[in-house]
Amino acid sequence: MEIGQPTGPLTMADFSASDWEKAIDACAKKESFHFAGALIREGGVAENSGDLRRAQALRFLAEAAAIGWEPGASGEAFRPQATSVDGARTRVPADYSDDEAGLLKALAPTIRDPEMRARVADLVWERARDYASAQAAIDAYLESASRLEHPENWSAGAKRLERALNLSLSIGEKARNKKVIAEIEAVLRRYNGNDPLWLSWYLMGLLLNAREGDPATYTALADRAAQNARKAGAWRRTRGYLEIKAKWLRRAGNTTDENAAKIEAAETYVTEADLAERAASPNYLKIVSHLELAIRAFRDVGGQAARVSELRKRLLEAQPQILGQMKRFEVPGPDLTDSIQKAIRAVSGKSFHAALIELSLIAGSPKIGQLRGIAKDMAAASPLASLVATSVHTGSGKTAARVPGMKVGADENDPAVRSTMFKVAGMHRMCVAQVAEAARWKIIREHAVSLADWSEVVSENPFVPAGREQFFAEGLHFGLNGNFVAAAHLLIPQIENSCREMLAARCVIVSTHDQDGIEREMYINELILAVPGFRALFGEDLTFDLRGLLIEQQGSNLRHGMAHGLYNYPAFQSPPSIYLWWLVLRTLCLLVRARLAPEANRAKP
Repeated sequence: MEIGQPTGPLTMADFSASDWEKAIDACAKKESFHFAGALIREGGVAENSGDLRRAQALRFLAEAAAIGWEPGASGEAFRPQATSVDGARTRVPADYSDDEAGLLKALAPTIRDPEMRARVADLVWERARDYASAQAAIDAYLESASRLEHPENWSAGAKRLERALNLSLSIGEKARNKKVIAEIEAVLRRYNGNDPLWLSWYLMGLLLNAREGDPATYTALADRAAQNARKAGAWRRTRGYLEIKAKWLRRAGNTTDENAAKIEAAETYVTEADLAERAASPNYLKIVSHLELAIRAFRDVGGQAARVSELRKRLLEAQPQILGQMKRFEVPGPDLTDSIQKAIRAVSGKSFHAALIELSLIAGSPKIGQLRGIAKDMAAASPLASLVATSVHTGSGKTAARVPGMKVGADENDPAVRSTMFKVAGMHRMCVAQVAEAARWKIIREHAVSLADWSEVVSENPFVPAGREQFFAEGLHFGLNGNFVAAAHLLIPQIENSCREMLAARCVIVSTHDQDGIEREMYINELILAVPGFRALFGEDLTFDLRGLLIEQQGSNLRHGMAHGLYNYPAFQSPPSIYLWWLVLRTLCLLVRARLAPEANRAKP
């Protein structure tokens, strides 16, 4: 809310008259986010009673309290609390006018509550780079951190200390920086490695990043915390403290003990795998995950080839057990009855080539904009599930890809958003494959098709290079007759070559040179991901479709599966292969549809 509203610009007198601090005094949780809720509620009460001036003041403060906050951010610490799909967002410090910033600056010293005082002073610092406001924010954050300190609910207090530290470094004031460091070290001394969770780990991380703290003191403290966590069976926390111990040893220049601590940390993964294996019902997904992480950790240490080899053998034995433990969940799919009937009617009673045109028009590649929107809608519908990292496994149980949890406010460049987009595109392919399969059956019932009948489709087709016509004809013919294994193995290499040829014809470089001057043609993954002209030529929708269909572990990955023998026979006699056949058919038919069947030459959907 801008302060210039119908009720007039706010003044200091309005805040004094509003008695707004009573609202936050009543909050059990002394954090600005909770203050925002209390102020909004009180503003609603004021508005309902007709006191619009007080309502305006309360909501202005609520907005300031609600701004998103990342205390460890390397750049600006504040971010929009919410952003809508159309790009609209809530305010950040840069959005405040000079008058609003001046009002906040005048208000900050009058605020009793340290949390709210820190928030307001920090906003002024971010907006106006006012040195005195940064100093006030540091002092208030330390006071708020002391009030919020808790060995179990440790995060809130620790983050105030972190923000105070970053501010002191930003303004370069040594006195306040020493004051913050002293407070962090005082908290560490109070718990002496005996806090039950992660407080000491987090605070030692702050000291390390600031290059503060005595390595010998904190090596001993980290070791004590690690042993306490080990006794509690908290292996992740054990590992965290051992890793912090290794960092302190590195600071001390003690490489031998640093590596020993890293090895001890890596062994905690093995311990977790052992425990999962010894359980009454061994969880092989956990076993494989822990062993993979152990192998990575030992490789990072270096000089652990024997241990890595030992764990690798164990991993290969465990991986096939995953598939037997995976449960199958049946999710009701869309009702495609109408679409199937419509497709059957479209191809019925027509010439063979006219029927092919109709089959090619039943759908298109999924729209990337729609995929993006669906991915975000799915995350909003299941916010907790979207935050959880997932793994993609091959048919032999190996981990093919890892997908991190979705970050709040993530866009299409976020791996988790992109992974969801590939999954949704996969659902689209499943649906199209079912519709195409019904229409295919209708065509072969009505037409006795020979290989020669494909000549009109593949000859002089812009997507089919000279000399490659037979590959395409046989691939399409096999697919029409239901042999999608043969169709995929013929068509996939030709798709790759055709993409290169079409790009090269437009003077796009489609080859690379190695350090010895040896030239080779680019592979399809390089063309899709690294050649700017690919998207310009084929469009972003088809590009994304081909990427998910051919080369993405989180998609169908047909090209890599075929080229490296990763998939069995049924994997190619499946909806993704049906869709691949249909997509090639669609591409070829639409390029020559006027020649194939003038009566079917209608607008592309």
